Amino acid sequence: MSTEAFVKYFGYRPGTSIFHRLDPRTKIIFYGTFLLIAVAWTDPLFLLSVLLVLIALYIIAGESFKRILVLLLVPFPGYILIFLYNLFLFDVTAGKAIPWDLHYIGWVIPKIGSFGPYGHVSIEGLIFATQVSFRLAIFILASRFLILTTAPQEIIIALRKLGLPYVIGFSLSLGLAYIPELARQVGVVIEAQSIRGWKLGSKANPVNVVRSFAPVVIPVILRSIIRAEYLAAAMTSRGYGLSKNPIMLREISFNKLDYAMIAASMTAFVVAIIISPWVLNIANFKFTTFLLVSK
Repeated sequence: MSTEAFVKYFGYRPGTSIFHRLDPRTKIIFYGTFLLIAVAWTDPLFLLSVLLVLIALYIIAGESFKRILVLLLVPFPGYILIFLYNLFLFDVTAGKAIPWDLHYIGWVIPKIGSFGPYGHVSIEGLIFATQVSFRLAIFILASRFLILTTAPQEIIIALRKLGLPYVIGFSLSLGLAYIPELARQVGVVIEAQSIRGWKLGSKANPVNVVRSFAPVVIPVILRSIIRAEYLAAAMTSRGYGLSKNPIMLREISFNKLDYAMIAASMTAFVVAIIISPWVLNIANFKFTTFLLVSK
């Protein structure tokens, strides 16, 4: 993926949708609600419904289905890694807390000669690993949705209004704004080094691949240090840190739409807690387990 595509898919984009017009504090509350629901629920079917709601919100915010698909597929190797890790270790972690006999269907690594088998696979393990992957996808999509609809400077103002110190909001906003800039720097360095004859090491040898990135990594680090020095000089020249309550160039306020969205978020959160494993124990991964086993 090119640096332009990275910024296009993962950076902030101005818009006129209902979510772009919300107060940034409302969007942070909205974002936190999704994260808390993802943590509270452990059943993949319930988490899948949250993913579908997020996809619908992206469409309402003006995002095309193609871009949504890219957002889901880019971290796909991470989903697979998390899935296999939880599947392989399910018996020695979460599997021990299950009060019924597991329904085994095979092995992660089958017996090959004198090697194996390793990683007993159960229906419960597959369901548990799936819900962990879904949870990761929710974290990524919800975070991206906040960045998509909220300008970095709005995050500073929102966190300040929520009572957090200005330096925390500024640091977080600076970090978010630096992600697309870092992607641009990597792209520029790769293009410059390619013109000078740089090539990626042999993919058959992971060590050579890592070593071949040295001509890219070192310039990117140096450029980042130089940029940090320029930024520090600019902040100093503008008197950053001299006032504990710096003046904001923009004021924000709630409107009827914000209050309605906050009420909807709080209602969804309360319902999620009630049906979570903490209260009624409905949105537990045993829900999908019993659906599959009972057939």
